[in-house]
Amino acid sequence: MVRCFRYTEQGFRPVSHPVTSRPGQPQTLWILIFKGQPQDHQSTRITELYIAFDEDEATNVTIQLRGEYPNFKVHEEWNQPLPWMRPNFYRRLAVSTFVTTGKELNMRVRNVIRDVPMNNTELDYSCQSWVGDVVTVLQDANLITAEEGDNALNGMVNYIWQPPWR
Repeated sequence: MVRCFRYTEQGFRPVSHPVTSRPGQPQTLWILIFKGQPQDHQSTRITELYIAFDEDEATNVTIQLRGEYPNFKVHEEWNQPLPWMRPNFYRRLAVSTFVTTGKELNMRVRNVIRDVPMNNTELDYSCQSWVGDVVTVLQDANLITAEEGDNALNGMVNYIWQPPWR
């Protein structure tokens, strides 16, 4: 049975994020890949989505599938440490960069991700499957191109299957 969540040394932090950003500010959507625990195998690697709302990544949100079959839930954590400073971090893969047009923090991509349903009916559904579903929905919503989506999914699969699994 695959579990999709990471335990962090920081525990849970309260949601706090600014409601504004500078117009023209780039936002980047990333796929994060973490080593599986207690043993690192392809099937135990954890995938999450991460949006950096500014260049220094101080304002960010990590969106992840938590739980296990049949009780997966989407969960988000704001303003976490940089991905490579988190326990069990393995790789990150850029999906797309968006540019804001107004002063409001652009939440379009985040909102679409949060609305993607998880499949609580299939025993083999995992966070890896959910990230794939999210990328497909972002393509269908024309928020990322077909090429960006294909590159992201192919890259994610390649990193998941890349040894060593220790």
